[in-house]
Amino acid sequence: MINHTTQSGSVHHLFAILEAHRPAFKQERPFWRAVGLVLGEVFSFGRHTVTQELLSLGLTDGDWSAWYRLFSRGRFDEEKLCDCLLQETLEHVAENEPYCAAIDGTAIHRSSLKMPGTSWLNDTHFSAFCPGIHRAQHQLLAEKAAGSRVALVPPAVPAGEYRY
Repeated sequence: MINHTTQSGSVHHLFAILEAHRPAFKQERPFWRAVGLVLGEVFSFGRHTVTQELLSLGLTDGDWSAWYRLFSRGRFDEEKLCDCLLQETLEHVAENEPYCAAIDGTAIHRSSLKMPGTSWLNDTHFSAFCPGIHRAQHQLLAEKAAGSRVALVPPAVPAGEYRY
């Protein structure tokens, strides 16, 4: 149980949501690191990277490898996290209302010509008047959830057409 002494309703709800996600973690330490990264995400005003989140938590000294291993070594069950988040949000939607979820996509740079799911895409790092291409793997950051109450809404601007 996450113990806190604050009277703020928002913080109380945030901790309740984080506590509901605890079964997805195999051990206590990765769970507490994930809680720290969520709080670092809230308090980070710069780029939202793991490094910036750790800096916003004041963890400037020490070894950060354990924080990065949280994402590289299978310390949590991603499917359980997604299911838990869906269940937590479904509680706030009436039965006769649709459940809308937004999705977004990204293109991850790849160099392999044989990796499944890769293709040549427009590279957004080039200027608009001189477009370039790069080998990338397009990934959606959300997936359709089961149930008739779920309707996926595509992003306003497709990831492949987004320009910086």
